[in-house]
Amino acid sequence: MSELPASPPGLQVFETRVYFDRQTGKVISVHQLVSAAGEQLDADNMRAEMSEFGKSLRQRHPDVDFISVDWEQILDSRHGMKIDLETRSIVWPIDSDG
Repeated sequence: MSELPASPPGLQVFETRVYFDRQTGKVISVHQLVSAAGEQLDADNMRAEMSEFGKSLRQRHPDVDFISVDWEQILDSRHGMKIDLETRSIVWPIDSDG
């Protein structure tokens, strides 16, 4: 990864994943790998940390998948979000049938 994604002031977001149910698209969790701005993290350690989170989540939700997104894409999540299973992208906002 040669270029890091944009990040909030004072923080450095390395990766943002939205975990969702493969059958319904319902968002189960959002996980971000974040550090203080300027802190260097080893690529192998970052992959391992994200992988461990995914394994832990799959113990509770065996049918989970994820997409990687820019952190800005989840800022509006207070309105609810769902994953479109065909396009593997976030749908905004979800309707009341959600």
